[in-house]
Amino acid sequence: MKICIFSLSPKIGGGVIVKTIKLIQYLVNKNHSVTWAFPQRKGEYPKYVKSFLEDVEIEVIEIKTLPYLRVLDSVDFYNQIKDEYDIYQVVSGYCVDGMIFSKFANNFFIWSATTLRAEKFSQKLTNIRTFKELVSYLNFFIGLRLEKYAAKKAYKIFAASTSSRSNISDELNISKDKIDILNPIIDTDYYSFSPVSSRETDEPYILFMGIFSKRKNIDLLIHSFKKLNSKNKALKLKLVGKTNGFDRHFENLIRKLKLENFIEIVGEVEDNSYYYKNAICTVLTSYEEGFGMVLAESLSCGTPVISTKSGGVSDIVIDNENGFLVNFEQNEVSKAIEELFLNKSLRETFSFKGRKHVEDNFSINSLGAKIEKEYFHYLDKKKK
Repeated sequence: MKICIFSLSPKIGGGVIVKTIKLIQYLVNKNHSVTWAFPQRKGEYPKYVKSFLEDVEIEVIEIKTLPYLRVLDSVDFYNQIKDEYDIYQVVSGYCVDGMIFSKFANNFFIWSATTLRAEKFSQKLTNIRTFKELVSYLNFFIGLRLEKYAAKKAYKIFAASTSSRSNISDELNISKDKIDILNPIIDTDYYSFSPVSSRETDEPYILFMGIFSKRKNIDLLIHSFKKLNSKNKALKLKLVGKTNGFDRHFENLIRKLKLENFIEIVGEVEDNSYYYKNAICTVLTSYEEGFGMVLAESLSCGTPVISTKSGGVSDIVIDNENGFLVNFEQNEVSKAIEELFLNKSLRETFSFKGRKHVEDNFSINSLGAKIEKEYFHYLDKKKK
């Protein structure tokens, strides 16, 4: 098969890019011809992307884009992608990126984490104070219109989780028959298993991993940690990920709560697996998650997780088996952290069960075969 895959720019990095790379590797290993298309961006590729592009023989197309309006990154204004592929596949956070193949109506797939509305729930015209916020709102406003159009043009949509399937169906008015659940791919080699007994314990810490944003609700985690800190001074909290302009907000909050010696804003790192492999647990207190890649990555490393009940995380976190699902309450979050911190035997049990869950449900061997089967089914149907 000749396959064209469109994703975010690999220069951005992140879960979508890892998922795209693993899918391309799988398809190339199955002797398919793959073209990787993505929006043009300034800057350097992350090391893992450079290494990947050096190791595989694929065509790369950088789509020319307009500045500022991210939702138009997936519009092929210059007709750079031609009608010469058997399969057209979008790998994205949102269905709006299906615009790239909208000219091939009913002949392309979208693999999406969720919808724009589910992720950008706080975008309101009345909240605009800066040019950056205006651009963000315009992306949201325009994207809502384009997303429904793109999704309806697709042959099939792969939703990243059970909740994402419901969001896509309800918000974009699409029959669930057109939407299959296909969880994201986790690189189980990179996020290799690290037994609890081998962890560095000089400074035990709990971990937040992810981009800093209002949706991630990090304030709840910090306030929950404060309750725990009042009883136990041995535990630390590390906030790892792109700070996204929220540095000052969290620095002020940490000072206000007198937690400067207990909370570290690490920021963006090149190797996040190190932080997973030495943490007591990974905690995510998001309002909404289409899937929750960081939770699956953490489990792959053998680190138990705690998450608020925020959508797609229920496909990853099996309550009381590989982690805890909690309500949006400080007491519940702090109690769950304390239980995992004090009970090493429980951590070990969750650790082994978490790794097995990832291998069974999110590995490339499991998911790649499902995707390839869908492609062959589509081509057989097209011939009839």
